Amino acid sequence: MLRSLLAERFGIVSHNSTQEFPIYALATVKGSMRLPPVRPDEPSGASPSQGGVLRRNTGMANFAEWLSGILYLTFRNCGHSAFK
Repeated sequence: MLRSLLAERFGIVSHNSTQEFPIYALATVKGSMRLPPVRPDEPSGASPSQGGVLRRNTGMANFAEWLSGILYLTFRNCGHSAFK
């Protein structure tokens, strides 16, 4: 209904399409290093460090979202069960 209204009044047309994009999974491997637990009483954030950016007090879901924004790629936190 909105599409027909926009097309009729303003000459705006739209179309739907589907595209496939890669999604990268962040997972931990058994026996690998772990992120320390997030502490709600401490501030979180990012700061520049030697050779990159240092994330403090952040979980995997927030890290995946941050990484997606910086690299313009889609990252998802899939937990530790990805590699068995």
